[in-house]
Amino acid sequence: MAGVVHSDHDRIAAIRNGRAKDVLIEQGLPQSTLLFTAVEESADGFMTGDGREVIQIGYFDEDLCFYLDVDRGQVLFGLEGDEDPAFVNEALDGFVSCLREFDSKYPFYSASDIGEVKQAAGRDLKAGLEVVDPVCAASADSFWSSIIHDVSIGDYHEGSL
Repeated sequence: MAGVVHSDHDRIAAIRNGRAKDVLIEQGLPQSTLLFTAVEESADGFMTGDGREVIQIGYFDEDLCFYLDVDRGQVLFGLEGDEDPAFVNEALDGFVSCLREFDSKYPFYSASDIGEVKQAAGRDLKAGLEVVDPVCAASADSFWSSIIHDVSIGDYHEGSL
């Protein structure tokens, strides 16, 4: 992981979840990982379709964003302004730990490895993530379930990122 991004006063003031606020104040967010790039300036918040207030905390790529639910402290994932973002992690510190877990295991295999090796890598990643956040991969449509699936089918081989 690269450096750390510490949130400015305006972003921290918008967070009502104490645990998430503590993470932003005490440790900050990783500036960049293999799956995440932090937003370095405060972004405007918005309401999701189910009435949750979220703020953007980073990007996966140019179209997909990570959000923080300011009340629950959960991390969510979706398109910019997505009214129905997918679940990522129960808490912000768990999200950071899951990013570290992914980065520590990449590359999971070589491009020429057989399917059994790839499937085992997916199971190993899932087990490691669930130690950090037991519910992060519980739903089939969660961010981490999608990443685990991609690892299991060979998308994260040596040189793929």
